[in-house]
Amino acid sequence: MKKPFLEKGLIKLSQKGGVAILDQGLYSLINFIANIILARSLIQEEYGAFAIVFAIYALCYHPYSALILEPMSVLLQSRHTDEFRKHIQEHLLLHFVLTAPFGLLIIVCGLVLWKIGQIRVLYQSFFIMGAIIPIILLYWLFRQIFYILEKPSISLSGSLIYSIGMATSLGFLSYTHRLTTNSVLISMGINNLLVCVFFVLLLRIGKSVINQLNFRQRVINNWKYGKWMVLSAVFISIATEGPILILSGISGVGAAGIIRAAKNIIRPIQISIISISSYALPVLSREIGENREPQFRNKNRFFQIMLVSLAIAYELVIIVFRHPIERFLYDGNYSEYVNLFPLWGLVAIAMSLLYGYSLRVKARQQPQIYSYASMAFGAISMLLGGIVLIPLWNVWGVPITVLAGYIGAIFFLLLFSKIDLK
Repeated sequence: MKKPFLEKGLIKLSQKGGVAILDQGLYSLINFIANIILARSLIQEEYGAFAIVFAIYALCYHPYSALILEPMSVLLQSRHTDEFRKHIQEHLLLHFVLTAPFGLLIIVCGLVLWKIGQIRVLYQSFFIMGAIIPIILLYWLFRQIFYILEKPSISLSGSLIYSIGMATSLGFLSYTHRLTTNSVLISMGINNLLVCVFFVLLLRIGKSVINQLNFRQRVINNWKYGKWMVLSAVFISIATEGPILILSGISGVGAAGIIRAAKNIIRPIQISIISISSYALPVLSREIGENREPQFRNKNRFFQIMLVSLAIAYELVIIVFRHPIERFLYDGNYSEYVNLFPLWGLVAIAMSLLYGYSLRVKARQQPQIYSYASMAFGAISMLLGGIVLIPLWNVWGVPITVLAGYIGAIFFLLLFSKIDLK
Protein backbone atom coordinates (compact mmCIF):
# COMPACT_ATOMS: atom_id res chain seq x y z
CA MET A 1 0.00 0.00 0.00
CA LYS A 2 1.39 3.39 -1.02
CA LYS A 3 2.04 5.98 1.61
CA PRO A 4 -0.13 9.13 1.48
CA PHE A 5 1.44 11.97 -0.45
CA LEU A 6 1.80 14.18 2.64
CA GLU A 7 3.50 11.44 4.64
CA LYS A 8 5.97 10.78 1.84
CA GLY A 9 6.62 14.51 1.57
CA LEU A 10 7.40 14.80 5.26
CA ILE A 11 9.71 11.79 5.11
CA LYS A 12 11.57 13.43 2.24
CA LEU A 13 11.77 16.68 4.20
CA SER A 14 13.09 14.90 7.27
CA GLN A 15 15.76 13.16 5.18
CA LYS A 16 16.96 16.40 3.55
CA GLY A 17 16.63 18.20 6.86
CA GLY A 18 18.81 15.49 8.37
CA VAL A 19 21.47 16.11 5.70
CA ALA A 20 21.29 19.84 6.50
CA ILE A 21 21.79 19.07 10.20
CA LEU A 22 24.73 16.80 9.39
CA ASP A 23 26.17 19.47 7.09
CA GLN A 24 26.17 22.33 9.54
CA GLY A 25 26.75 19.95 12.43
CA LEU A 26 30.00 18.81 10.84
CA TYR A 27 31.08 22.40 10.19
CA SER A 28 30.11 23.32 13.73
CA LEU A 29 31.84 20.28 15.22
CA ILE A 30 35.29 21.13 13.92
CA ASN A 31 34.92 24.77 15.00
CA PHE A 32 33.63 23.49 18.35
CA ILE A 33 36.73 21.30 18.69
CA ALA A 34 38.94 24.28 17.84
CA ASN A 35 37.19 26.28 20.56
CA ILE A 36 37.64 23.50 23.10
CA ILE A 37 41.33 23.05 22.27
CA LEU A 38 41.91 26.78 22.64
CA ALA A 39 39.97 26.92 25.92
CA ARG A 40 42.04 24.04 27.31
CA SER A 41 45.37 25.39 26.06
CA LEU A 42 45.19 29.16 26.54
CA ILE A 43 44.88 31.35 29.60
CA GLN A 44 41.42 32.88 30.09
CA GLU A 45 42.58 36.32 28.93
CA GLU A 46 43.87 35.06 25.57
CA TYR A 47 40.84 32.84 25.02
CA GLY A 48 38.73 35.86 25.94
CA ALA A 49 40.22 37.66 22.94
CA PHE A 50 38.98 34.80 20.75
CA ALA A 51 35.52 35.13 22.34
CA ILE A 52 35.38 38.88 21.71
CA VAL A 53 36.44 38.67 18.05
CA PHE A 54 33.83 35.99 17.40
CA ALA A 55 31.20 38.16 19.03
CA ILE A 56 32.19 40.82 16.47
CA TYR A 57 31.86 38.24 13.69
CA ALA A 58 28.34 37.41 14.89
CA LEU A 59 27.47 41.11 14.88
CA CYS A 60 28.34 41.14 11.16
CA TYR A 61 26.69 37.82 10.30
CA HIS A 62 23.17 38.84 11.34
CA PRO A 63 22.81 41.92 9.05
CA TYR A 64 24.54 39.97 6.28
CA SER A 65 21.97 37.21 6.61
CA ALA A 66 19.17 39.78 6.62
CA LEU A 67 20.32 41.52 3.43
CA ILE A 68 21.51 38.51 1.42
CA LEU A 69 20.79 35.02 2.77
CA GLU A 70 17.17 35.34 3.84
CA PRO A 71 15.93 37.49 0.91
CA MET A 72 17.63 35.04 -1.43
CA SER A 73 15.86 32.09 0.24
CA VAL A 74 12.43 33.71 0.00
CA LEU A 75 12.60 35.62 -3.31
CA LEU A 76 14.50 33.22 -5.58
CA GLN A 77 12.01 30.64 -6.80
CA SER A 78 13.49 29.73 -10.22
CA ARG A 79 16.05 26.91 -10.10
CA HIS A 80 18.26 24.93 -12.49
CA THR A 81 18.20 27.72 -15.11
CA ASP A 82 20.54 30.28 -16.61
CA GLU A 83 18.43 32.91 -14.86
CA PHE A 84 19.29 31.40 -11.50
CA ARG A 85 22.99 31.48 -12.40
CA LYS A 86 22.67 35.21 -13.08
CA HIS A 87 21.03 35.62 -9.67
CA ILE A 88 24.03 33.88 -8.12
CA GLN A 89 26.41 36.29 -9.86
CA GLU A 90 24.42 39.27 -8.64
CA HIS A 91 24.47 37.97 -5.08
CA LEU A 92 28.20 37.35 -5.26
CA LEU A 93 28.75 40.98 -6.25
CA LEU A 94 26.40 42.12 -3.49
CA HIS A 95 28.35 39.92 -1.07
CA PHE A 96 31.61 41.75 -1.67
CA VAL A 97 29.92 45.16 -1.70
CA LEU A 98 28.62 44.40 1.79
CA THR A 99 31.47 42.44 3.39
CA ALA A 100 34.36 44.67 2.31
CA PRO A 101 33.15 47.53 4.57
CA PHE A 102 32.61 45.00 7.40
CA GLY A 103 36.21 43.86 7.13
CA LEU A 104 37.57 47.40 6.90
CA LEU A 105 35.59 48.50 9.96
CA ILE A 106 36.90 45.57 12.03
CA ILE A 107 40.48 46.41 11.04
CA VAL A 108 39.91 50.05 12.03
CA CYS A 109 38.62 48.85 15.43
CA GLY A 110 41.82 46.81 15.77
CA LEU A 111 43.87 49.93 15.11
CA VAL A 112 41.94 51.77 17.83
CA LEU A 113 42.57 48.92 20.30
CA TRP A 114 46.27 49.03 19.40
CA LYS A 115 46.45 52.79 19.95
CA ILE A 116 44.74 52.66 23.36
CA GLY A 117 47.12 49.95 24.58
CA GLN A 118 44.96 46.82 24.62
CA ILE A 119 46.67 43.44 24.83
CA ARG A 120 48.48 42.39 21.66
CA VAL A 121 46.47 39.24 20.94
CA LEU A 122 43.21 41.22 21.00
CA TYR A 123 44.04 43.85 18.39
CA GLN A 124 45.88 41.32 16.21
CA SER A 125 42.80 39.07 16.20
CA PHE A 126 40.74 42.05 15.03
CA PHE A 127 43.14 42.55 12.10
CA ILE A 128 42.86 38.88 11.10
CA MET A 129 39.07 38.75 11.45
CA GLY A 130 38.76 41.87 9.29
CA ALA A 131 40.73 40.09 6.57
CA ILE A 132 38.89 36.75 6.69
CA ILE A 133 35.28 37.76 7.35
CA PRO A 134 34.40 38.15 3.63
CA ILE A 135 35.66 34.59 3.08
CA ILE A 136 33.75 33.09 6.02
CA LEU A 137 30.52 34.80 5.01
CA LEU A 138 31.02 33.71 1.40
CA TYR A 139 30.95 30.11 2.64
CA TRP A 140 27.51 30.76 4.15
CA LEU A 141 26.32 32.28 0.86
CA PHE A 142 27.28 29.19 -1.14
CA ARG A 143 25.71 26.94 1.48
CA GLN A 144 22.40 28.78 1.19
CA ILE A 145 22.51 28.49 -2.60
CA PHE A 146 22.68 24.72 -2.35
CA TYR A 147 19.83 24.72 0.18
CA ILE A 148 17.69 26.70 -2.27
CA LEU A 149 18.53 24.11 -4.90
CA GLU A 150 17.50 21.47 -2.34
CA LYS A 151 20.94 19.89 -2.63
CA PRO A 152 22.24 20.00 0.94
CA SER A 153 24.43 16.97 0.18
CA ILE A 154 26.76 19.20 -1.89
CA SER A 155 27.04 21.60 1.00
CA LEU A 156 27.80 18.58 3.20
CA SER A 157 30.73 17.74 0.90
CA GLY A 158 32.08 21.25 1.48
CA SER A 159 31.77 20.84 5.25
CA LEU A 160 33.67 17.57 5.02
CA ILE A 161 36.51 19.26 3.11
CA TYR A 162 36.57 22.10 5.65
CA SER A 163 36.59 19.69 8.59
CA ILE A 164 39.46 17.64 7.19
CA GLY A 165 41.44 20.80 6.48
CA MET A 166 40.83 22.26 9.93
CA ALA A 167 41.62 18.95 11.68
CA THR A 168 44.91 18.80 9.80
CA SER A 169 45.67 22.44 10.67
CA LEU A 170 44.88 21.95 14.36
CA GLY A 171 47.01 18.82 14.50
CA PHE A 172 49.95 20.59 12.87
CA LEU A 173 49.65 23.67 15.11
CA SER A 174 49.44 21.53 18.24
CA TYR A 175 52.39 19.36 17.21
CA THR A 176 54.58 22.39 16.44
CA HIS A 177 53.42 24.26 19.59
CA ARG A 178 52.06 27.14 17.50
CA LEU A 179 48.45 26.88 18.63
CA THR A 180 47.22 30.42 19.35
CA THR A 181 44.07 32.46 18.82
CA ASN A 182 45.57 34.08 15.74
CA SER A 183 46.92 30.88 14.15
CA VAL A 184 43.50 29.22 14.47
CA LEU A 185 41.76 32.25 12.93
CA ILE A 186 44.16 32.16 9.97
CA SER A 187 43.50 28.42 9.55
CA MET A 188 39.75 29.05 9.49
CA GLY A 189 40.17 31.66 6.77
CA ILE A 190 42.37 29.43 4.59
CA ASN A 191 40.11 26.38 4.87
CA ASN A 192 36.94 28.40 4.21
CA LEU A 193 38.63 29.76 1.09
CA LEU A 194 39.45 26.25 -0.15
CA VAL A 195 35.81 25.18 0.21
CA CYS A 196 34.56 28.33 -1.55
CA VAL A 197 36.81 27.49 -4.52
CA PHE A 198 35.34 23.97 -4.53
CA PHE A 199 31.80 25.40 -4.60
CA VAL A 200 32.64 27.80 -7.44
CA LEU A 201 33.95 24.92 -9.54
CA LEU A 202 30.80 22.88 -8.90
CA LEU A 203 28.39 25.71 -9.71
CA ARG A 204 30.24 26.62 -12.91
CA ILE A 205 29.23 30.22 -12.48
CA GLY A 206 31.41 31.42 -15.33
CA LYS A 207 32.12 34.97 -16.37
CA SER A 208 29.53 37.37 -17.66
CA VAL A 209 28.76 41.05 -17.54
CA ILE A 210 26.26 41.87 -14.82
CA ASN A 211 23.55 44.20 -16.06
CA GLN A 212 23.63 47.30 -13.87
CA LEU A 213 19.86 47.74 -13.99
CA ASN A 214 19.28 44.12 -13.01
CA PHE A 215 21.80 44.39 -10.20
CA ARG A 216 20.20 47.60 -8.96
CA GLN A 217 16.81 45.87 -9.01
CA ARG A 218 18.30 42.93 -7.08
CA VAL A 219 19.57 45.32 -4.42
CA ILE A 220 16.15 47.02 -4.27
CA ASN A 221 14.30 43.71 -3.97
CA ASN A 222 16.61 42.44 -1.26
CA TRP A 223 16.28 45.74 0.57
CA LYS A 224 12.48 45.72 0.37
CA TYR A 225 12.40 42.34 2.02
CA GLY A 226 15.53 42.71 4.14
CA LYS A 227 15.15 46.24 5.53
CA TRP A 228 13.00 44.95 8.35
CA MET A 229 15.31 41.99 8.80
CA VAL A 230 18.31 44.32 9.06
CA LEU A 231 16.59 46.04 11.94
CA SER A 232 15.93 42.61 13.43
CA ALA A 233 19.55 41.63 12.87
CA VAL A 234 20.88 44.69 14.66
CA PHE A 235 18.74 44.06 17.73
CA ILE A 236 19.42 40.29 17.75
CA SER A 237 23.16 40.95 17.51
CA ILE A 238 22.92 43.44 20.35
CA ALA A 239 20.87 41.01 22.42
CA THR A 240 23.06 37.92 21.93
CA GLU A 241 26.56 39.39 21.65
CA GLY A 242 26.13 42.70 23.47
CA PRO A 243 26.07 41.11 26.96
CA ILE A 244 29.45 39.45 26.31
CA LEU A 245 30.96 42.78 25.26
CA ILE A 246 29.40 44.49 28.29
CA LEU A 247 30.84 41.79 30.56
CA SER A 248 34.32 42.17 29.07
CA GLY A 249 34.09 45.93 29.70
CA ILE A 250 33.07 45.38 33.33
CA SER A 251 35.14 42.35 34.32
CA GLY A 252 37.90 42.15 31.70
CA VAL A 253 38.75 40.02 28.67
CA GLY A 254 39.11 36.86 30.78
CA ALA A 255 35.44 36.96 31.80
CA ALA A 256 34.48 36.86 28.12
CA GLY A 257 36.55 33.66 27.87
CA ILE A 258 34.53 32.08 30.70
CA ILE A 259 31.25 32.88 28.98
CA ARG A 260 32.53 31.61 25.65
CA ALA A 261 33.63 28.34 27.24
CA ALA A 262 30.17 27.84 28.81
CA LYS A 263 28.35 28.90 25.65
CA ASN A 264 30.39 26.43 23.59
CA ILE A 265 28.31 23.67 25.16
CA ILE A 266 25.20 24.67 23.20
CA ARG A 267 26.98 25.51 19.96
CA PRO A 268 26.10 22.17 18.29
CA ILE A 269 22.37 22.57 18.97
CA GLN A 270 22.46 26.23 17.92
CA ILE A 271 23.95 25.25 14.57
CA SER A 272 21.35 22.49 14.22
CA ILE A 273 18.57 25.04 14.79
CA ILE A 274 20.10 27.44 12.26
CA SER A 275 20.65 24.69 9.68
CA ILE A 276 17.11 23.33 9.91
CA SER A 277 15.72 26.86 9.67
CA SER A 278 17.96 27.65 6.69
CA TYR A 279 16.67 24.57 4.89
CA ALA A 280 13.04 25.11 5.97
CA LEU A 281 12.65 28.74 4.87
CA PRO A 282 12.91 28.23 1.08
CA VAL A 283 10.75 25.08 1.37
CA LEU A 284 7.99 26.97 3.19
CA SER A 285 8.34 30.01 0.92
CA ARG A 286 7.77 27.80 -2.10
CA GLU A 287 4.53 26.45 -0.61
CA ILE A 288 3.33 30.02 -0.05
CA GLY A 289 4.36 31.03 -3.57
CA GLU A 290 2.37 28.14 -5.04
CA ASN A 291 -0.69 28.87 -2.83
CA ARG A 292 -0.57 25.51 -1.04
CA GLU A 293 -1.75 26.63 2.38
CA PRO A 294 -2.51 23.17 3.91
CA GLN A 295 0.91 21.86 2.93
CA PHE A 296 2.50 25.02 4.29
CA ARG A 297 0.80 24.65 7.66
CA ASN A 298 1.73 20.98 8.00
CA LYS A 299 5.35 21.53 7.04
CA ASN A 300 5.63 24.57 9.29
CA ARG A 301 4.30 22.57 12.24
CA PHE A 302 6.68 19.72 11.38
CA PHE A 303 9.72 22.03 11.46
CA GLN A 304 8.59 23.70 14.70
CA ILE A 305 8.24 20.35 16.47
CA MET A 306 11.62 19.19 15.15
CA LEU A 307 13.41 22.31 16.41
CA VAL A 308 11.92 22.33 19.91
CA SER A 309 12.25 18.56 20.42
CA LEU A 310 15.94 18.62 19.57
CA ALA A 311 16.59 21.55 21.93
CA ILE A 312 14.74 19.93 24.86
CA ALA A 313 16.56 16.62 24.39
CA TYR A 314 19.88 18.48 24.29
CA GLU A 315 19.10 20.34 27.51
CA LEU A 316 18.27 17.11 29.33
CA VAL A 317 21.66 15.71 28.34
CA ILE A 318 23.38 18.87 29.64
CA ILE A 319 21.54 18.73 32.98
CA VAL A 320 22.39 15.08 33.61
CA PHE A 321 25.97 15.06 32.33
CA ARG A 322 27.22 18.62 32.89
CA HIS A 323 30.03 17.60 35.27
CA PRO A 324 31.44 14.81 33.07
CA ILE A 325 31.06 17.11 30.05
CA GLU A 326 33.13 19.82 31.73
CA ARG A 327 35.85 17.37 32.78
CA PHE A 328 36.00 15.83 29.31
CA LEU A 329 36.08 19.15 27.45
CA TYR A 330 38.00 21.44 29.79
CA ASP A 331 39.82 19.11 32.19
CA GLY A 332 38.39 20.93 35.22
CA ASN A 333 39.52 24.40 34.12
CA TYR A 334 35.93 25.69 34.25
CA SER A 335 34.47 23.42 36.96
CA GLU A 336 33.55 26.49 39.01
CA TYR A 337 31.15 27.54 36.26
CA VAL A 338 29.62 24.17 35.36
CA ASN A 339 26.11 25.31 36.37
CA LEU A 340 26.24 27.89 33.60
CA PHE A 341 25.79 25.01 31.14
CA PRO A 342 22.09 24.29 31.89
CA LEU A 343 21.34 28.02 31.79
CA TRP A 344 22.67 28.16 28.25
CA GLY A 345 20.64 25.02 27.50
CA LEU A 346 17.48 26.97 28.39
CA VAL A 347 18.66 29.70 26.00
CA ALA A 348 18.84 27.06 23.24
CA ILE A 349 15.24 25.97 23.91
CA ALA A 350 14.06 29.58 23.74
CA MET A 351 16.03 30.02 20.52
CA SER A 352 14.33 26.97 18.96
CA LEU A 353 10.90 28.41 19.82
CA LEU A 354 11.71 31.81 18.34
CA TYR A 355 13.20 30.35 15.16
CA GLY A 356 10.28 27.95 14.74
CA TYR A 357 7.63 30.65 15.06
CA SER A 358 9.59 33.14 12.94
CA LEU A 359 9.63 30.75 9.94
CA ARG A 360 5.94 31.41 9.48
CA VAL A 361 6.15 35.19 9.26
CA LYS A 362 9.35 35.14 7.17
CA ALA A 363 7.88 32.72 4.62
CA ARG A 364 4.78 34.92 4.36
CA GLN A 365 7.09 37.88 3.69
CA GLN A 366 6.04 39.68 6.88
CA PRO A 367 9.52 40.48 8.23
CA GLN A 368 8.28 43.59 10.03
CA ILE A 369 6.57 41.32 12.59
CA TYR A 370 9.87 39.59 13.30
CA SER A 371 11.50 43.02 13.62
CA TYR A 372 9.09 44.02 16.38
CA ALA A 373 10.00 40.87 18.27
CA SER A 374 13.72 41.52 17.71
CA MET A 375 13.40 45.06 19.05
CA ALA A 376 11.91 43.62 22.21
CA PHE A 377 14.77 41.09 22.30
CA GLY A 378 17.45 43.75 22.08
CA ALA A 379 15.78 46.21 24.43
CA ILE A 380 15.17 43.63 27.16
CA SER A 381 18.67 42.17 26.92
CA MET A 382 20.54 45.46 26.94
CA LEU A 383 18.42 47.25 29.52
CA LEU A 384 17.92 44.34 31.90
CA GLY A 385 21.41 42.92 31.42
CA GLY A 386 23.47 46.07 31.02
CA ILE A 387 21.85 47.94 33.90
CA VAL A 388 20.91 45.17 36.36
CA LEU A 389 21.86 41.53 35.80
CA ILE A 390 25.44 41.67 34.50
CA PRO A 391 26.72 44.32 36.95
CA LEU A 392 24.98 42.42 39.76
CA TRP A 393 25.72 38.77 38.88
CA ASN A 394 28.75 39.08 36.58
CA VAL A 395 29.14 35.98 34.34
CA TRP A 396 25.93 34.44 35.71
CA GLY A 397 23.95 37.41 34.50
CA VAL A 398 24.83 36.90 30.83
CA PRO A 399 22.80 33.71 30.04
CA ILE A 400 19.90 34.97 32.17
CA THR A 401 19.97 38.23 30.21
CA VAL A 402 19.92 36.45 26.84
CA LEU A 403 17.16 34.07 28.02
CA ALA A 404 14.98 36.98 29.17
CA GLY A 405 15.47 38.61 25.77
CA TYR A 406 14.38 35.46 23.92
CA ILE A 407 11.27 35.10 26.09
CA GLY A 408 10.31 38.71 25.42
CA ALA A 409 10.87 38.26 21.68
CA ILE A 410 8.69 35.13 21.58
CA PHE A 411 5.91 36.92 23.43
CA PHE A 412 5.89 39.85 21.02
CA LEU A 413 6.17 37.60 17.97
CA LEU A 414 3.11 35.66 19.06
CA LEU A 415 1.30 38.85 19.96
CA PHE A 416 1.86 40.55 16.61
CA SER A 417 1.48 37.53 14.36
CA LYS A 418 -1.43 35.97 16.30
CA ILE A 419 0.04 32.50 15.92
CA ASP A 420 -2.27 29.76 17.10
CA LEU A 421 -0.33 27.91 19.80
CA LYS A 422 -2.42 24.84 19.21
